[in-house]
Amino acid sequence: MLVNDLRRDPDPFILEYSLREMADDTSEEGRYRLRTYLISLQGAYTRAEVYDLLRHAGLTSWTAEPDGPMALTLRFRRAVARTRPAPTASAAPSDPWRSP
Repeated sequence: MLVNDLRRDPDPFILEYSLREMADDTSEEGRYRLRTYLISLQGAYTRAEVYDLLRHAGLTSWTAEPDGPMALTLRFRRAVARTRPAPTASAAPSDPWRSP
């Protein structure tokens, strides 16, 4: 599972620039996009909140990382039964799916 969403704690300079650019579009569609963006931003989680929610939910095989200045990416990988032996530690690539 992969979830990519806005961060409520984005880079302040990029947020200011984005909001200024959106506010310049005074058309009905532009105002709608700005309202929708602000509502989405207010409803987004910070990275710390995502960690807390996942930990309390009992999920153990996940990562929650900032994905650029405005987004947060959450990855969850369910354990799958192996049909062949696991590679030796020296041959195994590092696993990008980790929990803190």
